[in-house]
Amino acid sequence: MLTYFKASKIYPHRKVFALRNISLTIEQGEMVYMLGPTGSGKTTLLELAYRAQVPSFGQVTFMGKNLKHLSPAGVSAIRRQIGVIFQDYRLVPYRTSFENASLPLEVQGYSDKSIKKRLESIFSWLALENKRDLFPAELSGGEQQRVAIARAIASEPILLLADEPTANLDRETAHGIMSVLSTLHQRGMSIVFATHNEELTRKNPGRIIKLREGRIVSEG
Repeated sequence: MLTYFKASKIYPHRKVFALRNISLTIEQGEMVYMLGPTGSGKTTLLELAYRAQVPSFGQVTFMGKNLKHLSPAGVSAIRRQIGVIFQDYRLVPYRTSFENASLPLEVQGYSDKSIKKRLESIFSWLALENKRDLFPAELSGGEQQRVAIARAIASEPILLLADEPTANLDRETAHGIMSVLSTLHQRGMSIVFATHNEELTRKNPGRIIKLREGRIVSEG
């Protein structure tokens, strides 16, 4: 599904090697944890996967397509198959929870009726029915992250990328978010989860890839 082949990323203005010679394959249906401290390359690895960045050397392919050489239309097509959850939620402050979650569907041209039907089901599952008309500032951190999950899965992606989605949450709320992601994985969604929290990886089985200074140091 997702393959990195000798992929490296350099930020020349900072003279930093964010990733060094990464070769890795993520199969369909996997739960994969990218485990490492801040600065180990986890975020850059995910950004390469949804074409927010391109490798300085090597290549990254998704469903057999080299992401570096895609046209703008090709990038848009790939991103319809990939959902992304961020540590800082990235919700639009002047849109309600329901409106935030509807954004990817609006971009893809879904009708209002289709959007309403799909999101009502998701909001019910995530226990957000009573939060749909609230703005992000009126929600707790856990609620904002559940809205972000609703947005990420609204278009039914085949791959979900989660970049430290529990880092800003208390322990109980973090485990609640992990329970949601675990259920999505059990339903067949492929998930790549970047985290520095080893406890989460012990309580929720998956393949663990440890990163340090832009390199894979262990896998298992």
